[in-house]
Amino acid sequence: MILRCALFCCFQFTMVYAQQNPAAGFAAIGNTGTALKGINSLSSNQSGIASLRSAAIAITYEQMYLNTDIRYQSAFAAIPGQFGIIGLLVCSYGIRNAYTDLKAGLTYAKNFGPMLRMSLTGNFHQLNIVNYGSSKAFSADFGIQYQLTDNWNAGFHAANIGELSYQENVYGIIPSHYRFGTSYIMSQQVTVSADVKWQKLAGVDMLGGLEYRPIRWLNFRGGLSAHTFKEYVGFGINFQQFTMDYAAAVHSRLGLSSQMELAYGF
Repeated sequence: MILRCALFCCFQFTMVYAQQNPAAGFAAIGNTGTALKGINSLSSNQSGIASLRSAAIAITYEQMYLNTDIRYQSAFAAIPGQFGIIGLLVCSYGIRNAYTDLKAGLTYAKNFGPMLRMSLTGNFHQLNIVNYGSSKAFSADFGIQYQLTDNWNAGFHAANIGELSYQENVYGIIPSHYRFGTSYIMSQQVTVSADVKWQKLAGVDMLGGLEYRPIRWLNFRGGLSAHTFKEYVGFGINFQQFTMDYAAAVHSRLGLSSQMELAYGF
């Protein structure tokens, strides 16, 4: 019981960020993603899925701070259509048999000409604390990306734009944030990415990282965040339509978190 209480306290410290961690392919690049594109955009700035030309699916699993029972799991998919792209994200964060924070999001993303991409996402949240109660809530996200040049992309993302929250019978926070980001393809081997994030109750954070591709099927990634200093590292392996990504984040006090992602593009 003492161990569970200690873990729960640790969880409360980090719960504000529970549903804002990008998938491993973006997390390793300094936890950025506002101006990056592809299926992983469903976990950061959903407007990035508008760049997809075919359907894609992905699943992730993250072990938070290795010596705890905190888990993060997600599954997401994107399907292009004649009038835009539909995306679906389902994720679960919490401690087994103690605390579960479930989120399901439905996204509509669309290209407006060759340069502009926009998205709107509706989210359903369900929070359950064993022996204390449960609550449900809804929120909405908005995202936009603009292609400044062939190699330079910029983005903006707002999460929980109405700053909605759970009912008073259960304590819980639905994160609200505003993020500005940019990414630049320096060469066929190197891409850099940077975000500035403002989150209620947490303040401003600056994040950045890079991806290095020495050969076509292998990526190495790394990055840093300034507020609550973290270091990020990871790699990706591409084989035909399959992609496997790994990311690790080192918190200055809480230790190591590691995440694995598998994706498939049709």
